Amino acid sequence: MKIQEIRHYLQILRKNKYLEKNSKGIYKVNIYKRKKEIEIPEWVFMVFKYLKEVIKNSKDLLIKEIIKMYYFDNLKDLEIIRKLPISETLYYKYKRSIEDNIYHVLIYEGFVTKKEIEMEVKIDGYDN
Repeated sequence: MKIQEIRHYLQILRKNKYLEKNSKGIYKVNIYKRKKEIEIPEWVFMVFKYLKEVIKNSKDLLIKEIIKMYYFDNLKDLEIIRKLPISETLYYKYKRSIEDNIYHVLIYEGFVTKKEIEMEVKIDGYDN
């Protein structure tokens, strides 16, 4: 699993609040105004439980609001920037930090293998 895969599934789930699951475990979702059937891994649903915990336990009000507005209220980035007292650069820095922390939680929970982490590092160009 790569961080891009996490972003992909988070994007799908934040725009599809009510998912229908058929008998084969396939979910019906809307992607770019088209109905598709895709398989959604269970770890994706754990991510939203983790985000709810962050909202509950975080002392940083900006992180709480960004998570609520982006992942649960489905607001666009520019709408959030306009509503919060935050610059565009800082907003995207917070957003990437949230996604990186989600990735770290998935590593901790065992959803990401050592081989996948090594491949992620090689793709990013940090291998020597």
